[in-house]
Amino acid sequence: MIQAGYRDAHHLTSYRGSRLVCAFLGLLAALASSGLDSPILFGIGSFLPHFALMRKVQNRQHRIKLGLPDALDLSVICVDAGLALDQAMMRVAGDLHHAHPELSDEFYLVITGCVLVTRWTKH
Repeated sequence: MIQAGYRDAHHLTSYRGSRLVCAFLGLLAALASSGLDSPILFGIGSFLPHFALMRKVQNRQHRIKLGLPDALDLSVICVDAGLALDQAMMRVAGDLHHAHPELSDEFYLVITGCVLVTRWTKH
């Protein structure tokens, strides 16, 4: 779920619910079409949300890969200009927000994690 960009707890609940609903609909379709002789529709119904999620993961990873060269170029420029790495990452995340929103979100996630770790180790 995280690889697809879904980080909230309600996304996991929605995903599990959709798998359950699709499995039930597949079971009903199997019963309506051939009785209990063919459980294939039940299996297909239960795995449809999984396949959709894997497709979203692949698409998101592809969009992130497309944005990496731009992010790397901007990072090098910012560091060469004298910014610290965390400041350069913050700047790159802001600049890439419209062109590559998924990569920008990942940069913000890394920056937030670094700030939390730094604060935790100081205390």
